[in-house]
Amino acid sequence: MKKILFIALCLVAAVGCNASLGDVKGIKNISGVDVSKGDDGNYVTSYEGALIPDDDEWSDGRSEMIYILTLIGEQKGAINDELFYERLTTKILDVEERFMYLHDTTGEDPDHWSWASDWVGGQMTYDMIFDAAGDAYVRRYLSCAYHEVDRYLHENGYKGYHSVSQWHYDSDTHTLYTNDASTYQAQVLYFDGDKAVLRGYIYPMWMYYDPTDHFGYRRECPMELYLVNFTDGRDTFLEGYELTWEDIEKLIEEFGY
Repeated sequence: MKKILFIALCLVAAVGCNASLGDVKGIKNISGVDVSKGDDGNYVTSYEGALIPDDDEWSDGRSEMIYILTLIGEQKGAINDELFYERLTTKILDVEERFMYLHDTTGEDPDHWSWASDWVGGQMTYDMIFDAAGDAYVRRYLSCAYHEVDRYLHENGYKGYHSVSQWHYDSDTHTLYTNDASTYQAQVLYFDGDKAVLRGYIYPMWMYYDPTDHFGYRRECPMELYLVNFTDGRDTFLEGYELTWEDIEKLIEEFGY
């Protein structure tokens, strides 16, 4: 997945540019957004120091990210933490959009936001449920590397498997923690009862790069941005996902991978 996009990402040198304020006029005053006019007369838009996507042949997601930033600007008053907790423990958290802040440690490319829907070859977004006991259940799918095991699972009525992590919510900072070590944390920036915008990391989503990959090309991910929906169907959330990773490991061994 990473190598497929390597060439394309190398060619993204001017994301976030626009000849006029145009579509960013409504977000220019939002905290974290910077709209500045370059020497060439084009407006360059960044969020938290990274360029937002530009709708061109190499990247997409500009309108989706502008929509998310617009929502952040529409948050009125403090986050309703009690209602947010209630939604977490009674609904499914469905990640609709995901953007990754990419920092090139070699300095070859500018910091920029990458839309998850531009990536192929792996699972980029996840559905989750949270219980009051502190367990978070995540639905997962096997990678294409295990196609025989995956075919066996589907033939036997399984869509994938699930994993479990620990979670808690800090209402003082409006921050959701989604793993045991609390390294996965995301702050709620917008919440209207049905959808929310969070910035940080939601387990298991955190884009990172193996330093042995990409022919010496390095990228880090200082933060991610998510648009999530709270949907029904919690009671049947694990149907078809009853297996755990331990169960999958046994099947992988049986199939000789």
